[in-house]
Amino acid sequence: MPWHHGEPFASVGDLLEWLCDYRRIPFYIGIRVARAIVAPLMYMAAAIIVKWTVIGKFKEGPRDVTSQWQLLRHWLAATLFSRENMSEVTEIIGRHYELVSILYRLLGAKVGNRVFWPAHLPLFTCEFDLLEIGDDVVFGSRSVIFCSTVDSCEKVKLCAGANVSDNTVVLPGSIIGKNAVLGSNSVCPT
Repeated sequence: MPWHHGEPFASVGDLLEWLCDYRRIPFYIGIRVARAIVAPLMYMAAAIIVKWTVIGKFKEGPRDVTSQWQLLRHWLAATLFSRENMSEVTEIIGRHYELVSILYRLLGAKVGNRVFWPAHLPLFTCEFDLLEIGDDVVFGSRSVIFCSTVDSCEKVKLCAGANVSDNTVVLPGSIIGKNAVLGSNSVCPT
């Protein structure tokens, strides 16, 4: 009965014998590989489609906090593109700077060439359409970039050659100039 052809199992032992058959091992391994590699990529592909078809582009200006639709858009973006979900994908595609940049471009950010993305991706508030990153920008680990507040959405611009060091916070409306350095454990005001 190792491959069970439709007849009922006589006992729990028969079921366990059927499940533990050595010919099933490749299927079990395949399921684990698919869950670890294919699932996060499919999730991100579906999330990108939702971003462009349902959520749409975020625009600068005051947030309409009375509109349930606007609140849903921001919540949905924050849920779909959490740091954990983004990290799962970048662990699969690698820390190759251009592939991570392509991912952010697909989400709506304007990202230049040769951007250095750290092992711990920066945390964004998920309004990627309001993010502009120039060429040769370097990010430190555990940085946080806010493009929105409770009241408004504002563009954040990191000019070419900017360096956003470890544990920094960039507030909405901030512009970090060309070749400027935002030092570790600091806040970039608007």
